[in-house]
Amino acid sequence: MPRPEQSPSLPGYLQENETSEEFRDLIGSIPTEKGWVANHLHQYQGFWHTSRQLQGVLACQKHFQAHDGDIFLVTTPKSGSTWLKAVMFALVNRVSFPDPKQHPLLTDNPHALVNTLAKSILTSPTSPFRGCFQPICHSCHFPNLC
Repeated sequence: MPRPEQSPSLPGYLQENETSEEFRDLIGSIPTEKGWVANHLHQYQGFWHTSRQLQGVLACQKHFQAHDGDIFLVTTPKSGSTWLKAVMFALVNRVSFPDPKQHPLLTDNPHALVNTLAKSILTSPTSPFRGCFQPICHSCHFPNLC
């Protein structure tokens, strides 16, 4: 499949960056349609993904290893995910931050405190959660990741 031209107006998370030959072979073998926001949408395991999302899904399926203490927040987009991340982080870490005036949620966005599973694995497949608060809270919008 030839690499499509990138629209300069697409945000970085929707652009189709360099891909492996294995990924190009896969998207050549699955249903692909013209996207309405991204250039293409690919149907994989019953769900439609942009190319970048699909790379994250594949990286998670290949590299992610869950641990006993991991906590997952799997939500539909635009369903209150940010608020739920904040509540989950506050509950899980309530003992770590007894002074409410020093809580990380006062200075950091919940998206910075709770890992987005596919993005974390895609950017650093060998050690994606180094330096994270314990237990590790993960979030995703893709049910075929968890």
